[in-house]
Amino acid sequence: MKLKVKAVGLACAILYAVGVLWAYVMAWAGISQAPFDVLNGFYLGWLGAIGNPAVSLLFGLAITFVDGFIAGAIFAWLYNRFAGNA
Repeated sequence: MKLKVKAVGLACAILYAVGVLWAYVMAWAGISQAPFDVLNGFYLGWLGAIGNPAVSLLFGLAITFVDGFIAGAIFAWLYNRFAGNA
C-alpha cells in the first residue's frame, strides 16, 4: 500500500497546527505555560517574539503548518520508498 504524500503532509500539517493552537490557548488562558514554552524553545523564540498576540498566533500557525507538511511529506515519501511493492 502506498501513501499519498500530499495527503499525509496535509494531515500532519493540520494536526501540528491544531496542537500549536492548543498550546497558545492553554498559555493565554493561564492554564499551563509548559506546552508553549516547549514550542517556543524549539522555534528559538519566534512564536512569542511578535508584540501583537494575534499576529504571533498567525505567524506561529503558519510556521508550524509548513513544518508539519514537510515532516508528513518526508514520512510518507520514506514509507513509500521502504515499503516497495508490498
